[in-house]
Amino acid sequence: MRNQPIKRSKSLMMLSKEHHYGLLTSWKIRRGIALKTEPKRIADFVINFWESHLNAHFIAEEEILFNTTNHILIDIALEQHSKLRILINTISEEGNLT
Repeated sequence: MRNQPIKRSKSLMMLSKEHHYGLLTSWKIRRGIALKTEPKRIADFVINFWESHLNAHFIAEEEILFNTTNHILIDIALEQHSKLRILINTISEEGNLT
């Protein structure tokens, strides 16, 4: 028997789609590294994605979803957000991924 997709609340559809874009962006970064793309170009791509999409996505998750209850998975997600913000700030300050 084939697993059926999980039905998402319509109010979460956009956040869910944005997760797909995040995964696609991660794939593009890995692909760029594998193809030996100039680190500055990859860094610019990361900063652009952060400024255009990811920062707003994190804020929406934190304001809409994460403040509704206390749960270990929320704590983990908040920690991941914090680590990614630090990494992106580092990339932004250094201007490349080296």
